Amino acid sequence: MAPPNIIASFRSSIRRRRVSQSQKAGAGASKDRPPGQAGQDASSTTSTSTPGPLVNDKMAKMVDERIVYEFGGPLGVSILVVLFPALMCYLYICLMSHSGKCVNPFTEHFWRDGLPTVMPNVYAAQMYLGFTVWQAFTARFLPGVLVKGLPVPSLNNKQLVYNCNGIASWYVDLVLLFVLHYNSIWNLGDIVENLGPIMMVSVIWSNIVSVITYAVASLTKTTHRMSGNHAYDFFMGAPLNPRFLGIDLKMWSEIRIPWKILFLVSLSAAVKEHDANAAAALAQGLPSTFDLMGMGIVELPIIRTSAPLLFMLLAHTLYVNACMKGEECIPTTWDIFYEKWGCKCQSLLFCLGCFVCSAFLLVYFYYFTYLFVLYYPIPISCHRDAYLLEFVWSSIFVLLLDRVLVE
Repeated sequence: MAPPNIIASFRSSIRRRRVSQSQKAGAGASKDRPPGQAGQDASSTTSTSTPGPLVNDKMAKMVDERIVYEFGGPLGVSILVVLFPALMCYLYICLMSHSGKCVNPFTEHFWRDGLPTVMPNVYAAQMYLGFTVWQAFTARFLPGVLVKGLPVPSLNNKQLVYNCNGIASWYVDLVLLFVLHYNSIWNLGDIVENLGPIMMVSVIWSNIVSVITYAVASLTKTTHRMSGNHAYDFFMGAPLNPRFLGIDLKMWSEIRIPWKILFLVSLSAAVKEHDANAAAALAQGLPSTFDLMGMGIVELPIIRTSAPLLFMLLAHTLYVNACMKGEECIPTTWDIFYEKWGCKCQSLLFCLGCFVCSAFLLVYFYYFTYLFVLYYPIPISCHRDAYLLEFVWSSIFVLLLDRVLVE
């Protein structure tokens, strides 16, 4: 690895070169504009045909149009499309019915006893689809930073504009969750109690979205980099930059759906354990609050959530917070510039991958921890230390993440 001073000087030279080229391009463009449009800025348009700096048009177009079979080709992706939903059901049934032990799935009683734990229901559909619609609403209407993506060769080097309002939606979500739970309008613990049905609702919904996206792109002739094999193209995706009602679906599904679901599952497990332990403590006549200063001035509720769950909740909160704060870095990534939006289960970005796998296959490992601590909690002996620990670690990580994002 190069010394930090060399890396910093290299970054500075790249920034200066880009700024100088942008200023030259902007000066030339302002001369060609009519007098009434001289002050128009980039926020008033959705795209521009001005090529970005440091872009080799010929090489970019060649890479953009190249077709390479990935994930084992048509046979491999066909197996994956069928395997992943079945694998998710199997893992969840093992968690709920066999204490996390991987057992033989080729028995009648395994599916007879386990399927009821993953069968979708109306309440699970209301929670998942309501969450999805709300995320789309906030992405469409909340204010944010307008960021241009890289020039897209298939669009004559147009630079699409992205409204990066992730941090605004994140803070609105946190306030809304607090209001709903505090006023007993909706119990956050319902998420972890209905995780299996929610997972299956997301599987069904993501397949519906995948089929609709593929069909619409084919009918409207907006497909891109198609191999000619329907199974493979369905998996990899047909459109490159699908947009609906002003929302870039690819970027929206990458950042808004999976990681917020991961945070909600963590939060729900912590709330569920706290409620269960608080009810048990109340039955034993234990106090529900403690004196923070020892003088009867400040009293706080006792946290009945175990240390492992608090740690996982802290980690996922900081991760989602960093994702939302750094959303403006996403439009210029390879995922947005090159990858298409389809039924790509392995990827954490697109359609089925975003609606399902990144939020549940990864959550499998976390949820095992949740189940363990729910049934074998590690009590916090000193609640004042628990608050102090959460505050100190939150402050340290937030400062570090902010510094990294600034750099």
